[in-house]
Amino acid sequence: MHPSIVLQGASLGRIFLSSLEFGCPLCPKFSSTIEVVIQKHLQNHCANAVQFQDKFICRCNNSCRDGSHFHCPLCSKTIRRKLDMIFHVTGCPKGCDLVPPPVKPESSSPQQTQSVSPPTSSAPEDSLAGLVSVEHSYTLPAPTSEPLQSHSSSSPEQAVTAEAPTTRATRLPPPRVKCPHCFIDIFKKNLVLHIQRKHGGPKDITAAYHLKSVCVDKSRGLYAVQKTACGFSVPVHVQRKTWGPQHVTKCEMQKCQQYHLLAVQTGPSHRLCQHIRSLDYCEVTATEEPLQHNVLEEMLENKFFDESDVAVCKKRQQEAEEAHVPLSVLVELGSQTYICLSINEPELSRFISLGRVMVSYNIKSNALHCHCAKTQISCPHKYISMWHLFQTHRELLLSAPPTTTTSPVDTHSVSHPPTAETERTTAATLPEDVTAPTALTDYYHLPPVYSS
Repeated sequence: MHPSIVLQGASLGRIFLSSLEFGCPLCPKFSSTIEVVIQKHLQNHCANAVQFQDKFICRCNNSCRDGSHFHCPLCSKTIRRKLDMIFHVTGCPKGCDLVPPPVKPESSSPQQTQSVSPPTSSAPEDSLAGLVSVEHSYTLPAPTSEPLQSHSSSSPEQAVTAEAPTTRATRLPPPRVKCPHCFIDIFKKNLVLHIQRKHGGPKDITAAYHLKSVCVDKSRGLYAVQKTACGFSVPVHVQRKTWGPQHVTKCEMQKCQQYHLLAVQTGPSHRLCQHIRSLDYCEVTATEEPLQHNVLEEMLENKFFDESDVAVCKKRQQEAEEAHVPLSVLVELGSQTYICLSINEPELSRFISLGRVMVSYNIKSNALHCHCAKTQISCPHKYISMWHLFQTHRELLLSAPPTTTTSPVDTHSVSHPPTAETERTTAATLPEDVTAPTALTDYYHLPPVYSS
């Protein structure tokens, strides 16, 4: 008998792959060192088996044939689908050789009939038509007293007859329960995960669970911290300066500032937001990249910048050197799609409360984003970020497909004054009845526009 066929009352046994590793006799790819896991796996085999007389036909995953299958206990055939296996064993030609023990007509009492037939559920017979679902397994129709009583007058070939089921057994839907907190109706298997996600509350900041952070300005105690723990989010600036005559502990997020203000008014003023508490586990200090002027000249030649943009970048760099603060710092927090840069901003405002601005560059869409500027509007922080990226990650800007002949990067276009050749070409293409101007001097140079 094949190992996948288990007699009623017996159990599917495990095998020992090594002294510490267990295996399944029907699944060659499954192994575990925990006994509870292997026992649960074997119980699932029996729970999803096909019941035939006093045998349980479990699904076999060995190399008997391609894919998982069932072995017929009467012949050498293998069946892949579970319902096809039920139809096969009910009408297997080899089943005619099995002759049930003779039963006397007078002994066909309800009690004896119940002992011969396998246990059935309390559902009506016509609803399942001989198929009974017990813990997601199928059982064959119970033998009735009529074919057993007529066995004495019938031949052995006609003794064992089984009628094919007329309807399929419907699987019961998974149970549903109500959440004890919000009283919504969900699946029972999702209840624990739902409570953890929706009603578990935020996790406490510990050494094992905290937001990633990096120090961007050591002299002023400025850090860049992840905004959220899940997925990518633009980092936020946090200041914690505990030396000198004035101590400062502040987060630039408005929500965190309101939380701290409420804590001061209600009493426990020592409570801090999760961004500030994560600084206890910060061990990385970012180094400033000294930006070179020759890189700016090269970008001017390649039409990335014009002269006014170059002048703004040089002025910002001089202001940062006079204040002894880093101009541009690369913030690496593990993102593969975004490059974040912390740019110095001397003028404080409502959205820039700590003197630095975070600029993010999307590698896939080749776009810059800054909080101080709207979409497709340029700003000095984007100029400095492009200066930094062109010096450190030049391949990202040069590999982007140019949208115009003058701008090989991003989706913005830079306008340039017309040359003498352009004036002659424009005048030659005008219609005869249109008078061309003597000189195209009414030209207004617009600043470049970057998409974010």
